[in-house]
Amino acid sequence: MNYANFPLDKRKPLPSSDAVTAEDFIDVERLLSMAARQAKVVAVCAAIGLFLGVLYLQTTPPTYMATSRVLIDEGLNKVVDEVSAASVSMQTDSAILSQIEILHSARLAAVVVDKQKLDQNDAFLYPP
Repeated sequence: MNYANFPLDKRKPLPSSDAVTAEDFIDVERLLSMAARQAKVVAVCAAIGLFLGVLYLQTTPPTYMATSRVLIDEGLNKVVDEVSAASVSMQTDSAILSQIEILHSARLAAVVVDKQKLDQNDAFLYPP
């Protein structure tokens, strides 16, 4: 038994499958009435979503992200040197690794903090 052809809640019954023509396939009035019936549900869901979005923006603290890049190129300074390419690359690699370790050094960071008095600077400790 095909329940789609029975009128429920004052809806128009679907036409039988053999009587469907190209003009009657999409009933615009029926689509508009369906949209009108669901307009309140869509509006309530949109209002709830908007409220939750505003609540999230008000309660979430701002997050800042900073990135940096360091370019270390010892080859530019040693262009005129008459040293073999292998030794230059080995010296460059070791110099780069040394400079990376300096950047990661906690002791160096502590010296910078003490010298610049960053532990007493409110703008540094509590950024806006």
